[in-house]
Amino acid sequence: MKKIDEGWHSEIFLTENGTIIKKFKGKIYKNYEKEKYFLNLLSNYGFVPRIISHNE
Repeated sequence: MKKIDEGWHSEIFLTENGTIIKKFKGKIYKNYEKEKYFLNLLSNYGFVPRIISHNE
């Protein structure tokens, strides 16, 4: 797994099979919840990344 980017709230990793993993830093649970909500809300439009799985 290779770290490809980092922001204020999260780090982005690329796995060997091409899957992207976003790991939220520290106790940023509210940002995680908002992003999960909006990705699910917009998922039917075809331009939003699909959530494969998540851990809380």
